[in-house]
Amino acid sequence: MLPLKMTRDMLPNLPDEIFEMFIVPQNEAPLNIFDDHPQGRWFVHFGGFSLEEFNKLRWSRTELLLNKEILHPDTYGDIETIIKHIKGFAFSPGIPADSAERVVWQSNVIKETGRLCAPVVCIRTNEGLKLLDGSHRVVASISSSVDGIALIPLDAWIGEEPNA
Repeated sequence: MLPLKMTRDMLPNLPDEIFEMFIVPQNEAPLNIFDDHPQGRWFVHFGGFSLEEFNKLRWSRTELLLNKEILHPDTYGDIETIIKHIKGFAFSPGIPADSAERVVWQSNVIKETGRLCAPVVCIRTNEGLKLLDGSHRVVASISSSVDGIALIPLDAWIGEEPNA
């Protein structure tokens, strides 16, 4: 676990909101299932980008309408895994034990406010938007969708390569 200031200094171009809601919890986690990954925890959390590549991303905040064409195949796999896990069809060591409670809580926030409780964090790839943070929020929004199309816009931070 790196001291928070050191982590912040390593990510000077990252908007404060993303740092606070996405990086701080990962940085402060004592153990992480990705700690044994050959390229380290951050490589996985950064969507396969190195620290240098992640720092070069341009960030913009937008609203997305979720449909079947917009997300990266890995993101769809993550969403399906969470849904199967919370329905009791599969166990996945990477899915938090409280996933069902998270989705119910997020669904209630959506019903009460018509919005997500916080933006999702994605990176744009050639294969679609790869979700880095907010899987449970997306699953909750899908549960309030019609034919797989979200009825609410997803507040999102999107990182893109400068020459994309």
